[in-house]
Amino acid sequence: LLLLGLCGGYPVGAQCVASAYNQGTITKKDAQRLLGFCNNAGPSFIFGMVGGILKDIRLCWLLWAGQILSSILIGMLLPDKSTERCRLQSVNRITLTEGFEKSLRICSKVAGWVVLFRSIISVAEKWSLNDLPAFWNAAVSGVLELSNGCVRLQYISDSFSRFLLCGAFLSFGGFCVHLQTKSVVGPLSMRYYWTGKILQALFIVPI
Repeated sequence: LLLLGLCGGYPVGAQCVASAYNQGTITKKDAQRLLGFCNNAGPSFIFGMVGGILKDIRLCWLLWAGQILSSILIGMLLPDKSTERCRLQSVNRITLTEGFEKSLRICSKVAGWVVLFRSIISVAEKWSLNDLPAFWNAAVSGVLELSNGCVRLQYISDSFSRFLLCGAFLSFGGFCVHLQTKSVVGPLSMRYYWTGKILQALFIVPI
C-alpha cells in the first residue's frame, strides 16, 4: 500500500487503503493509521509538472526521495502499530465495465474538487491574492491547491526558498487533495491522515 501511494500519487494511496479495508484485508484501525503515510505525491507529478518548473531533474529526484523517506519516518512514528500480520484474501472480481464506472466516479470526485478550488483561487486573485509578495502568493495557493501552488513557484526568485516551498507543498498536499482523499476513504477517520501530512511537511525541510 505504501508503494502504491508513492508511485500512484494523490489520492491513489488513500483509495487503495480504503479498498483493502472494504475487502477485509486490513482492519479499520490499521487502515486509518496507513492513511497517515500511504497517500503521497507521485513521480509523474514530481518529474512532469514540478520538473518543468524547477528545470533540474536532480531536484526532482531529491523531492521524491524526500517523499519516500518522510513517509517511512511517519509510518514508524505514528502510534497504535498493529502486532498482527496482514494476509491477502481473495477478493470479489469485477467486470471491465464495473471497473470503468468506478474509475469514472473517482475521477469525477477528484476533478470536481480541483475545479472548485481553482475557482476559489481565481476569486481570491481578484481581491487580494495578487497583491501579496511572490512567496506568500505561492504559499497560499499551494496550501489551497497543489498544482496552482507549484505553478506559482516560478515567480519566486530565490531558488532555495522555491525548493523548500515545493517540498512542503508536495508533502502536505493542500486542502483540495485532503477533500479528494476524504471523498474516497468512506467511513475511515482522517485523524492520522492529518497528523501525518502536517508532520511530513515539517520533516521535508531537514530531509
